[in-house]
Amino acid sequence: MELMDRANDRRRMYTRDRIEHKLDDAIRDNVRLEQANELLKAELERDDRERDHMWSAVETGMGTRRGSGRIRRLFLIGAGVSAAYVFGAKAGRGRYDEIVAWWERMRGRAGQMQDDMQRTVTAKASDVTNDLAGKIEQGAAKTSDVIEEGGHKAAQSVRATSPTSGSTTSKP
Repeated sequence: MELMDRANDRRRMYTRDRIEHKLDDAIRDNVRLEQANELLKAELERDDRERDHMWSAVETGMGTRRGSGRIRRLFLIGAGVSAAYVFGAKAGRGRYDEIVAWWERMRGRAGQMQDDMQRTVTAKASDVTNDLAGKIEQGAAKTSDVIEEGGHKAAQSVRATSPTSGSTTSKP
């Protein structure tokens, strides 16, 4: 009987330890999830503030400038008419394909222009860097020459003002 009691006690102890371990894991997960929830709330609040800021900028931009409302309306009407023409053109699919092809060509040209501009800027930056490096090297060479010349002049003046080396030694 005593052996059976000890076995039951051990079983209860292991069961209690497992339950406590699971409870600790659950508490850690809960804390981690609460922290993640707080971070998500902060991010959502930040996004809400940015959205409100953008809306206020759009609202103030729509009504404060004189004449810009007309241009904006004209642009929107033009975009609407263009969209209606593209989607409802009597010419049908052929005209739609022409418009899409033209748009793709324009996008390709814009990308090509961007690449050309980037290559030009890179080349100019390389030229400027090389020119600057050459000027720095020239300046360093001139500075080195000036320092060396100054050192020679200083050595000559020291030699000219110091007595001859043979007369300064004395014999005891």
